[in-house]
Amino acid sequence: MPRPKRRRKMMNPPGVRGYRPFGIPGGTDSPVTLLYEEFEAIRLADYNKLSQEEAARAMDVSRPTFTRIYDQALKKLAIMLNEKRSLVIEGGNVQFDDDWYRCQKCHSVFKTSKKITGQCAICGKNDIHHINPLVE
Repeated sequence: MPRPKRRRKMMNPPGVRGYRPFGIPGGTDSPVTLLYEEFEAIRLADYNKLSQEEAARAMDVSRPTFTRIYDQALKKLAIMLNEKRSLVIEGGNVQFDDDWYRCQKCHSVFKTSKKITGQCAICGKNDIHHINPLVE
């Protein structure tokens, strides 16, 4: 029986939930799903210019595991671009240091160190979604 996967650490969730190709009317039937940890691998390696060793430490995974996550993310981006498909960023096996929320009305992402059940910190609407609760 394989051991359970370790949760990958993330600083914050992506500011958007996905992307659609420009100039394609109506959208696509089968979007590509990029997991949160795959998004984080690309952010750390390509945007923050960390080495794979440094990025693996930041995500609290081994370097070979980071490489597998990163390679899978690149494959998904290549499929999305070449097949003119939408991209959805969701799910995965991640852990945040704080509680993160997304407003369903203004789509803003914000964090707090305490549980909230009320309204958006940006627009004040009462339609917020807890992105990923802290692991107890």
